[in-house]
Amino acid sequence: GGNIGIGQDIQGLIRVIDHFTEDSDIHFLFVGEGTEFGTINNWITKDSKKNVTLLPAVSNEEYQSILNECDVGIVSLRNDFVTNNYPNKMLNYMRYSLPILATINSDIDLNNFINKHKIGLVAHNGDDESLIKNINFLAKNRKERNLMGVNGYDLLEKKFSSKVAANQIL
Repeated sequence: GGNIGIGQDIQGLIRVIDHFTEDSDIHFLFVGEGTEFGTINNWITKDSKKNVTLLPAVSNEEYQSILNECDVGIVSLRNDFVTNNYPNKMLNYMRYSLPILATINSDIDLNNFINKHKIGLVAHNGDDESLIKNINFLAKNRKERNLMGVNGYDLLEKKFSSKVAANQIL
């Protein structure tokens, strides 16, 4: 998993996930620890969410096994998060050929990276309608979802593998 904290804009995800309460084909999984873990747990419990699962941090081996069963990887960063970085969880998603569903500040490099390489879909953080549209698209278009996942895996091998890193260092 990873950090479930203020930087991930959990409230924004909750707003969007509430839109899918009656959709039995879409299930959301949170794995990790952080300051917002309790917020998600309380929301799930209070509203008896059936399409959301919350797991505490798990071993790396178990996390990799979980990723192998997922269809999409979510990257959520608050709109005021303007640092250009590539979350480690995204590289894990790419390793398992998962398309990236991102809700981020559209001015950061990650937005262009995801779009340029066709490895997922991006919504500007706070634009709930665009995120809902992207979730529905990925849920209903397996072929496109798989293509984005393969693009991500291929990109990981071409740009981020240990062999590529060693060649850049040497």
